[in-house]
Amino acid sequence: MTNEVEMARIKNGLCYACRESLHDAIRVNMLKQAPVRVKVLLSVISLCCLLLAGYAIYYSHIVLPYGGGRVRSRVLEFNGFGVAVPALALIMFAIGLLAVVAANFDRYSNEKAYERIIRRSLCLGLFLYWVSIFFADKYRL
Repeated sequence: MTNEVEMARIKNGLCYACRESLHDAIRVNMLKQAPVRVKVLLSVISLCCLLLAGYAIYYSHIVLPYGGGRVRSRVLEFNGFGVAVPALALIMFAIGLLAVVAANFDRYSNEKAYERIIRRSLCLGLFLYWVSIFFADKYRL
């Protein structure tokens, strides 16, 4: 149906079809439509992020890429306490990706809660990854 037809079915704040209060059109849950291969891929990527963060915390050393585009990518090396920020960024990325997978498997989930978790964890992960540049010990080309 088009918008004009749907708007014609609503009068005085009531929907003629269901006789209830005015409601929005039913939104399709985009989180629940991911194919199985995407769920598996996101799970593997989040597992790699968690393993890399665990490795970094345990050995107090991690090397991460930075930059790109037309020029060669730079590599940042973190040692000691400076490992905490990039490890936290990797954990935030993993939480965001796992929230997408969990939203797909949870039948009676609150979609807005998952969207908030995904949005906040991925944004915080990007911010922490950007901030981690200042904690790097060495820059290599």
